[in-house]
Order: sequence, then C-alpha cells, then structure tokens
Amino acid sequence: MKKILLVILSFFFVIHLNALELGTNSNGYERNESNNYGVNKKWKINDNNLDNIIKTPYVDVSKKVYDYADILTDDDETEIKNMIEGFIKETKLDLVFVSIDTPYSSDSENDEYAYDFYDYNDFGINNENYGGIIILRNKYENDPYYMASLFGEAQLYCDENCLDNILDDIYGAFSSKDYKSGVSLFIHKFINKYNKGYDEDKYYIDENGSLKEKYNVPYFVSILSSGLISFLTMLGLVNKNKTVTKASNANDYLVKSSIEYLNKTDNMVSTITTHHRISSDTGGGGGSHSGFGSSGGGHISGGRHG
Repeated sequence: MKKILLVILSFFFVIHLNALELGTNSNGYERNESNNYGVNKKWKINDNNLDNIIKTPYVDVSKKVYDYADILTDDDETEIKNMIEGFIKETKLDLVFVSIDTPYSSDSENDEYAYDFYDYNDFGINNENYGGIIILRNKYENDPYYMASLFGEAQLYCDENCLDNILDDIYGAFSSKDYKSGVSLFIHKFINKYNKGYDEDKYYIDENGSLKEKYNVPYFVSILSSGLISFLTMLGLVNKNKTVTKASNANDYLVKSSIEYLNKTDNMVSTITTHHRISSDTGGGGGSHSGFGSSGGGHISGGRHG
C-alpha cells in the first residue's frame, strides 16, 4: 500500500514540475506554439526570448496577487487585491504583486523574472503601451530582495528618482514583513505623483514602451552647430588681429613703468575632502534605471535588499 501511495505522489509531483516548466497556470493553460506561447502582446517571439517565455508562469491576470512564497495571510491577500483594484480604477494603470522564494546570485535574476512575468502575461493589455507596475518580493532567506518596475504610461508619472524614493519609503514595511502596509504606501506615494500629472509637451512613450523626451536636438546637429559657432568666433578673431601692427621686438610688448617684480610663495592653507554616499542608508541595492526586458519592451525599475 505504501509503495502504491508513493508512486501516486511521485506521479503528481512530476506533473507539478512539468507544469511549472511549461508555464501552466491554475486553469490548466499551457504555453505552446498553437497559442503563441500565451503571448498576446506585440512582442516578437524568437530564439533569444522563447526560453524566458516558456519558463514564465502563465497566470489568470484578474487575480493581481500571486503569493508563490506564501508570505501573505488570506486576509492580507484580499486587502492587497482590493487596494490594487482601487489603484487600477483611479489611474487606469495595471498593478501586480508577486512573491517568490528563490535563491539567486545577482539582482538581475529577480528583475528579469519580474519583467517577464509582466510582459508575457496580459497585464496592461488594455492600455496603449501596456502601462502598469509590478512589485516583486523574493523572500530568499540568505538575501531577501524586493523591486518594482514601471511599464508604459506609468513611467510618465514617476521617473527614476521618484521610484528610488518610493522604494526607500517602503523599506521599513517590507523588511519587517508588513507587506500590506508596504503595498499601501507604494500605492499612496505613486498616486500622489500621478495626480500631479506630467509635462505632455516634453515626454512620451515610444513604440517599444520606453520613456522619451520630445524635441531632442539630434546629436549630429548639436556637433555641427558647435563647430559652426567655433569657426565664426575664430574668423572674427582673425579679422580683428589683422588691424594690429606687428611688434618688431620684445620690448614693444611691454609697458616698462608697469612692471613690478615680486617674490611669490605658495602656501597650502587648507584642504577639503568631498565624500559621496554610494548606497542608501535604508537598504542595499542599486538605484533605479531604465532598460529593456527579454521582450524588447522598455521600463524603469529599481530594487533593494532587506
């Protein structure tokens, strides 16, 4: 009887592992060629990103909270989902919370997981540039880490400095495992920025989902302009010098009555040393930055250890 039970458990264990590898979700959907590997966004599937796509969990996007690391109580999960739904209603941007418990050797492994999770599921699918946010928590015991990434229009309201500040603000809540308060504070801080709007004449999101600045002068035009200005300046100086009579010897350059010889001594009075803080006092991790996921889509992201 024990052997039969062991065989049955092993069978279901293998099925579970295969489901994870194939990116199967709780509804039994599977990423395969017949359904374009579950990718309904405009991303091109190729040899460079196919492996990322297949390894990405294929989820029901209406849930918004994916607590794989089991760090939330049922009540916390419900409350976070309600907060997210309120955020989506107010901003028309998507928001996702994911927790994992996975060893890693570099921050980029966590970041790439988050990018792929957002890009290869239908988050933000109803927004022009798939606008939204993902918050990822890796509770890995040896080095817990959390990060957030802004996609599409979300980048218009919160730049890299803004995201850095928010990540610092929620450090206390996340490091003390009060994730409900941390997500609530994140939402509150972001909505404050959202309500201030953005400069529509200055920024836009390009076709790859990256934040761009309007009316940038092309680099070659800038170089050409600088060269032209330098040329005209030199030309003016040359023409001016043509009106000056050349001196025949060195004495012609001197006004003898104005010369005074002095003894000069250099003395070091004091020194000033400037110190630059490299990392935040509130938690380790690099500053926020812009980049691209394996899909080719742009985003702003940042993370912290703790």
